[in-house]
Amino acid sequence: MNYGACRDLGDEGCELVIRWLESRGAVFQGRVVRTDKGRISLFLQRSVGDILYNPDRYSVLSIEVKTERRDSPNLFLEVWSNATDECRTPGWMVTLDADWLFYYFKESDSLCTVNFQKLKRWAIDARHIYEFPEREQVTNQQLNRTVGRIVPIAVLQREVGLRTYALIREIEAREREAAS
Repeated sequence: MNYGACRDLGDEGCELVIRWLESRGAVFQGRVVRTDKGRISLFLQRSVGDILYNPDRYSVLSIEVKTERRDSPNLFLEVWSNATDECRTPGWMVTLDADWLFYYFKESDSLCTVNFQKLKRWAIDARHIYEFPEREQVTNQQLNRTVGRIVPIAVLQREVGLRTYALIREIEAREREAAS
C-alpha cells in the first residue's frame, strides 16, 4: 500500500474511533479534535497522538490511533522511526505521551484499546518490549524506514489489560437502538 492509501486508511480509523466514542457517550458536548491539521499539528501528533477529546467538562484525554487493513494476532509497536545505519530516531512507542493506544484491524472490525501509559511502563520502563522480535515494517510503502517490536495481543491482554471491541458493529447497534 502506498503512502496516500496508508494516510486514507489512518483517516478512516480515526473517524471510526470518533464515531465509536460518541456512540458510547464518552465525549462531553461533542468536544473532539483531530490533531492532523494546522500549525501545531506536527507537535501534537508527536506528543499526544491523533485525537484529543473531553470525556467530561474537566478533563482532556488523548488517543493514538493505528489502523491496519488485515488482521494480525500481534501489535507492531514502533521503537525506531527514520531508522538508518547512521541514525535512529526514537519511534512513537518511546516518544509519545498519549493516554490511550487504539489499534484497529479493519478486516475483522476489531478495535484493541490499551492504556498507553500503562503499556509504556510495561514495555519501556520494565523492559518487556525487548522480549519480542524487532522487525522492519515492510507491509506498506513509507517515506521512512520504521522498526518495531512484534508483541502478541494475547500477551498485552494478560499483562497490560488490553481490551477488544467490535467497532462498527457496536456503532451500528447503538445507532439502531437510538433510532428505535
